[in-house]
Amino acid sequence: MGDKVHPYGAPIHYPCPFEGQHANPQQEANPQTPAEMHEQHKQRLLGTTQIAVNQVPFNQQEDPAREHAGLPLQLVRRRRRRCMWRCCCCVGAIVGTFVVFLGILVLLFFLVLHPKLPKYTITQAKMTKFSMSNSTTAAEAEAAGALFLNAEVQLMVKMSNPNKKIGIDYRSIRAALFYEGLEIGEGSIPRFYQGHRNISYVELPMVGHNITLTPSLGATLQARLTNDDSLTFHARTIVHVRIKIGSWTSHTSKVRVKCHLQISNPTRGNVQLLDDGCKFKLLRLRL
Repeated sequence: MGDKVHPYGAPIHYPCPFEGQHANPQQEANPQTPAEMHEQHKQRLLGTTQIAVNQVPFNQQEDPAREHAGLPLQLVRRRRRRCMWRCCCCVGAIVGTFVVFLGILVLLFFLVLHPKLPKYTITQAKMTKFSMSNSTTAAEAEAAGALFLNAEVQLMVKMSNPNKKIGIDYRSIRAALFYEGLEIGEGSIPRFYQGHRNISYVELPMVGHNITLTPSLGATLQARLTNDDSLTFHARTIVHVRIKIGSWTSHTSKVRVKCHLQISNPTRGNVQLLDDGCKFKLLRLRL
């Protein structure tokens, strides 16, 4: 019996893994590598979407609104907060660095120079004139019942500079003498330079002529001159000073010195300084 050949039919083509695609006979002749198949699969998943890049010329500023276009509002606010936080951190870092640097300079200044405040004391007081009188001129007669005081006081001031490497240049010294808040005299000391570790004795004349006293203040002063053994005065001095370290000289600083003086009764002769005390305050510092 001879063999019979039955028709098999056309070859069956199985569907491709992707919908709507069929096997290509040319692809079967040139099979793809696994890497090429993975890349082709990735491109099909991503589609044909392209990322648009906004190119802005270098000399044109980019519009912030255009930059954040299409972004959620919360994301835009978050970016702005981050930007502000970074700016604050930068400013804080700069300020902190400056403060630390300034602190190091001040520390080195104190360690090297050992600066000390100058000292001021009043060692002697002479009252050559202290008298009260009634009005003597037509202008003074307008103040009915007022008394007029004439005072001349000579103070000896001890000025000490305890610093080893710092000199003091006194540009101007102006002082005023007060009794019960009323200025009864004023004076000044000429400009001078005080070297290192130096003690200077300077005369300070305080003069007041025809100082008007109210009736109550005049009566109180007359009673104290009659009954008390001493009077209390206050002196206020404004000093403009520069410090000198080697060849370097600072700008002018302002200092205030307040002193209280207890002086024996000037009407009884032999005027003496019974008690004194001074306070030093820096009003303005310029280096």
